Amino acid sequence: YKKNVLLKTEENDLRSEEMVVESELRSAIQKGLEQCAPRAREIFEMSRIRGLSNQQIADELGLSKRTVELQISNALKTLRASLRDYLPLWMITWLLS
Repeated sequence: YKKNVLLKTEENDLRSEEMVVESELRSAIQKGLEQCAPRAREIFEMSRIRGLSNQQIADELGLSKRTVELQISNALKTLRASLRDYLPLWMITWLLS
């Protein structure tokens, strides 16, 4: 019984740690998105959050597909730069999943 209780406690501790890491990472991503230019952020969110294709975004916003691709690329560069310190958190989250 004690082993079972200890095992469940350890599992709960791991889940709590995962939740904290995930929360921190989500917060860091949100801050990174806030650093993006407004248009790049809008296009990135349409792509990654709403799941629209580049062509759908281009049609909706009246832009060329190439412009959409460039804006997504710009947003990703900004995110990579702002999240470089969080790579270890991402790796931990990925390893614990």
